[in-house]
Amino acid sequence: MDSLPSELLCKIIGYITEQKDRKSLCEVSKGFSTFATPFLYNSITLNTAESDLGFLDVKAFSEGLQSGPRSRLRHVRHLHIVSPFRKRLECRCIHWYDYFGEDSSEDAEVEESEDDTAGNRPKKPKKSNHWDLEHSLMSLLGQLEDNKMLSFSWDLGICIPSKLLGENGILTKTQRLIESLSLTTGGIDEHNIEGSYLPDLSQLKCLRSLSWKAIKTAEEFYALQVSLFLNSEHLSALELDLVDLPAVQTNWRAEALTIEYWQSRPEDNFIASVVLNLTPGKSFIMFPVLQVLRLSEVPFSFAATEMASALNLTNLSSSKLHGCPNSLELLDSVTKAHQHMRLTSFELVTDEYNEGSISNFLEAFTGLEELYLLLLGFGSQIREDYWPSIQHHKSSLKRLVYDKESDHPLHRFVLFNHTTQTGSTHGSVNDAVMGLPLVECIGISDSGSLLKSRLEITAPKLSWKVLHIRWRRAENLSWCGRSNDPSSESLASHTVAGGSFTSWRPMSQYVPGDLHNFAIWAFGPTGLPKLRILASGDFSHKGRYDDCNFLLCRRSQAQPDTDSESEPDYESEPDTDPEIITITSLRRPYRVMKKEDWSLWDGIEGGFAMLEACPTDPLFEAYN
Repeated sequence: MDSLPSELLCKIIGYITEQKDRKSLCEVSKGFSTFATPFLYNSITLNTAESDLGFLDVKAFSEGLQSGPRSRLRHVRHLHIVSPFRKRLECRCIHWYDYFGEDSSEDAEVEESEDDTAGNRPKKPKKSNHWDLEHSLMSLLGQLEDNKMLSFSWDLGICIPSKLLGENGILTKTQRLIESLSLTTGGIDEHNIEGSYLPDLSQLKCLRSLSWKAIKTAEEFYALQVSLFLNSEHLSALELDLVDLPAVQTNWRAEALTIEYWQSRPEDNFIASVVLNLTPGKSFIMFPVLQVLRLSEVPFSFAATEMASALNLTNLSSSKLHGCPNSLELLDSVTKAHQHMRLTSFELVTDEYNEGSISNFLEAFTGLEELYLLLLGFGSQIREDYWPSIQHHKSSLKRLVYDKESDHPLHRFVLFNHTTQTGSTHGSVNDAVMGLPLVECIGISDSGSLLKSRLEITAPKLSWKVLHIRWRRAENLSWCGRSNDPSSESLASHTVAGGSFTSWRPMSQYVPGDLHNFAIWAFGPTGLPKLRILASGDFSHKGRYDDCNFLLCRRSQAQPDTDSESEPDYESEPDTDPEIITITSLRRPYRVMKKEDWSLWDGIEGGFAMLEACPTDPLFEAYN
């Protein structure tokens, strides 16, 4: 290895993606450490617990990285500060501690109130506060080389201190070449110290990717407006999530009139008129190189045509629209423009209906590789069949989610809810799925028994590798909560095939009877011959509902049945729902996926990301 040129050695090390492998390489010798250390510290992620968002232990981490006179942190180019969004979904603000003080009687009331669990009033952190978090980060950021950081993520759901990203913040002053910025803030609440946590993005003029979730206040929207104006010419990816549009609009109307630079009447669509500074009736391209657009709860009302032009929708390669009012008007504007579209990925979650809007949009172009549709509130009032429009992309479509609300009492969403003239769904189902020969990953909302009956004829000819049976956690509470089973194993954390989690958690060894029976068929000799992974549940928000999720994989004939005995029959676990099957007492063609099975995702492009598509719940709800 000593004879290899340094450029070639660095290129080889660059192919190593696992941090543990990079760390091991650094420990081989001083020579290897010299080349591998920059890769090891190129990207670091700091995690905080939801129960104590103000606590971030970086002291031991940063002090242990000294290498001679210079810190190894000089190699950091990507810094991510993250927290899960699983339980603390209302108020994540840590200013309760700052505002009330440690010995406050009101503070004690907050700690002891039984209403906390009902979400009526959130608990404050017990161990630390915003000042602790700020101090910890300042000690770490001070060791980074100036203007070397390329990306920064603050995904905690709390306001970001001005000492980090304010007018004189350390990032604002020393890391002005950041190209990718991700913020999940949650807004400023009544217990914040006025003016102390207002972000200033005016010095970050090299952004190519900007993501901001849970924007709440007029001041934050002003910071967003400035950033979009400064970076519009070179911004290639934009994500905005307002989380709760009615609450945001209320705050806007209350605050906008008090802000000196926005003393005008509240606009019908302040995103269009103020943040994007669009003029009714005038269209122009604001983002000429924008490729990726993800919008949640962003309104298009009164400005669909102007926003379609400003956002350069016909030039996008990927677009996500989640719960955006008047999003179908936006699609109509794009369709009527009769311009060539370059979309390869499209995701739509909507409860609106306008006959022809979705089908006309899908038929206006070709080339989609990913199509994710969640159509809420449609029920029996809609008889429009979107399969012909979906099949318009049959020569390219590889991943599909198609959920349309059903009147079925047991299943809120179904994939196939239309029938033939004879009253049978089988003919239309077979035609639909056989008309999409390249689809490898598909998301379906239906019961296993119904799905089996509908797919039996065409199953041997299908090329599905990943099948996701979708449902919402709230609709399956009868057998949720199984994470209390200490003997179980589950996936809540891995980075694979486009999806990422933060920790490994248990998954139950019990599956619902309907899913068990379907898996027996799907992985069996008459089922889906290419199926690798059968997923069931709600995988949105990076493992929030993992206590109710299942990931099953095929058991090969050569593989020993290590987690079952030789009993030929299955039996229900004592004192459990008879619909729950004990899979430890059954020889079967499938098994529960384990940590070492993640290689099954290899070669399945975008498979795991498909599981997270089309969430039905917001990231979190800000406490007002």
